[in-house]
Amino acid sequence: MENSSLGRLLGVLVAPVKTFRSLAERPTWLAAFLLLYVLGSGVALLSIQKVDFAAGMREQMEAQGQKLPPGGEERMIPVVKTLTIASIVLLAPAFYFLVPAIFLLLNLVGGELDYRKSLAVTLHAYMPFALAALLTLPVVLSRGQISLKEMQAGNLLHSNLGFLAAEADQPVAHALLASLDLFTLWTVALFILGYHVVGRVSRKVAATTVISLWLLVVALKLAGVLWAVHMKGRT
Repeated sequence: MENSSLGRLLGVLVAPVKTFRSLAERPTWLAAFLLLYVLGSGVALLSIQKVDFAAGMREQMEAQGQKLPPGGEERMIPVVKTLTIASIVLLAPAFYFLVPAIFLLLNLVGGELDYRKSLAVTLHAYMPFALAALLTLPVVLSRGQISLKEMQAGNLLHSNLGFLAAEADQPVAHALLASLDLFTLWTVALFILGYHVVGRVSRKVAATTVISLWLLVVALKLAGVLWAVHMKGRT
């Protein structure tokens, strides 16, 4: 199973060590990219069709103590919707191809990576998100309406601990707990294993690198929340 491009899509979830060893010998990435792109963008674009952008924008601006100016909805909603679709269609795939370049830094500590191997590890390590998108599809289809906030959070499955802290009352705690997501942590574990096996670095080096980058992302997320809270307090 782990020796074919299609078999590796499932293999990385159920037999990751064998799959990454196979990828080290023959790195493949196209099937993984297409699956992630089709499932991820497909579910996101389907969700957009059920979002009331006008209500969502009013709610967000009211939370900041602001109001849409007269005629603002007619001007802003098409722009916001277009930018949202463009980010799904264009920015998401660009992200998949940027991340592997970052992990080439492992070569500085004795790793044996080239871009193609790093790309193969990255895309296969993200397979838990393909599973998450597949599980999200029936949720989206069953919903009559999806709020703008829900779509932006991207957690219709409720697979993280964000529910333990109310976003309105404890935004920082909510953001931190929301980062403890089942599929994210699964992906982090696959990144560590993948770069350990394919990059031929120690498990400690792989873990330190991957977890440090993940913590940086979480820190940037928390900084954004703190800034939003600060700006809200000034209004």
